[in-house]
Amino acid sequence: MKLAAHFTRPSIIREALLCFTAIFFTFLLTSNGHDNSEEGWYSYMVAKQILTAHTIGFDEPQVGVFNRAPNGRYYESYELGSALFMVPTTWFDEQLWHSLSPRIGDARALLVWRFVLASLSAVYCAAGLALVYVMLRTVFAQKRRLALANVLILGFCSYYWNYSRNLADSVLCCVLLCAATLLLFLFGRTLDAQLLILASCFLGLGLITRPTMLIPIAAAFLYLGAVLHRDWKHLLKASAITTATLLPFVAWQLWYNHLRTGNALVSALQAFYKADNGLTGDLASHIPGLLISPGKGILVYAPPVFLALFCFPVFFKRYRAEALYAGAIGLGWLLLHAKLANNWYGAWGWGPRHFIAVTPVLALPFLVSGFRVFSSKLKMVFAGLCLLFGFVLAMSATIGDWLYRIGFAFTEGRADRFVWSLTENQAVDMIVSSGRNVARLFTDIPFDIVPAASAMNQHASNTVNVWLVTAYHQGVPAVAVLPVAFLLLALAGGSFWLLLRPDRQDAIT
Repeated sequence: MKLAAHFTRPSIIREALLCFTAIFFTFLLTSNGHDNSEEGWYSYMVAKQILTAHTIGFDEPQVGVFNRAPNGRYYESYELGSALFMVPTTWFDEQLWHSLSPRIGDARALLVWRFVLASLSAVYCAAGLALVYVMLRTVFAQKRRLALANVLILGFCSYYWNYSRNLADSVLCCVLLCAATLLLFLFGRTLDAQLLILASCFLGLGLITRPTMLIPIAAAFLYLGAVLHRDWKHLLKASAITTATLLPFVAWQLWYNHLRTGNALVSALQAFYKADNGLTGDLASHIPGLLISPGKGILVYAPPVFLALFCFPVFFKRYRAEALYAGAIGLGWLLLHAKLANNWYGAWGWGPRHFIAVTPVLALPFLVSGFRVFSSKLKMVFAGLCLLFGFVLAMSATIGDWLYRIGFAFTEGRADRFVWSLTENQAVDMIVSSGRNVARLFTDIPFDIVPAASAMNQHASNTVNVWLVTAYHQGVPAVAVLPVAFLLLALAGGSFWLLLRPDRQDAIT
């Protein structure tokens, strides 16, 4: 069996790699140099345990979301997928730590260790956008400039940019879903079984990373039905291939649930954190909250998703199967997370944290049909203003530190206003506080202090929260910082230039 010709042709592979490197170096340049997700740290602990003890459990109690299983050992309550993907980075980071610590001291070695770990989220997010780029080029036949413009809009005019600093399991699920969606759509056009097997593998990896990936799996079967409904023989064959490929992943997840909770159908997060993750939420208040609340609405934090609502009818008319797939994922994701008890918007997260996993798929109608729908000057102005707001909000969360701002809101007793308040919600708080951060570079505005934060974190979160700036304030000389900044700029700029350089393969035919 052969992969689709467009997918394997050298020009597309080259474009995908250049798109990845251009965006990765941009994300790396704007990184804060450390991961601020609890999932990232706990998965690192499990990955290290796999490397050192060759096991996924612990004999002794661990700090955080580790709970005692029926067999007496302690296991992480998050799923294993993130830890498995983190094993290579963990191995490299541990080797780097042992090599650098005796030479430059623990403090500076720790900065390097944190930076290497944090860079993995930039890899995930850049890979996700590169896969969307390939999708726009191959499945939807967009020219290079338009496809690149679309992925840059998705990446930098929404909170997608901010999650290039975060190793939450939903970020990994995002790139896995992008890969599965690309391969699934290519299968719909070629009926190449190898593509369907690969798509199912990525969906399975998503399932063992986050059980809610059952929703995209169900949407994949819906897509197969929409594409092959006139050919029952091929539909049954495709369904059988997908089911057979997914079975090992489903079997693992059921066994892993049973290992940790004693019940194959109950995950650890549901068993041990039922108050937050139990399905007892109020749909009447949580659905509007996830959609339009000023502090946690996906339509606020991801303007391309908001604009996709206007594009959906046109997208559906031309790409019915793909529209059903995206719509099913969006509706299913919304209903399931709105049903969560207290963790419906992601708790200590930036915006609707859970939705980052499906943001690229939800934005597809805009990415594919936006240039047709927003063609008049008035509509272009409207879309431009929406995207400008998304960029400003994402830039604000890049300048500051949203996690620090949550901590500061708790010290002031106003964290409960982060969701619905028009003047003190999370988005407004971030924009206003980041404006003060920039002003502090030129004035003596006092810091907003979170007592539990380190001096380094307090300084970074009250000025410019980018790792190059933090490194300079931690004693790294400017003669070392500036060349690194220029190198990253040159690598990103060079990759963009090579990607946009005209050649004979500008259009896919």
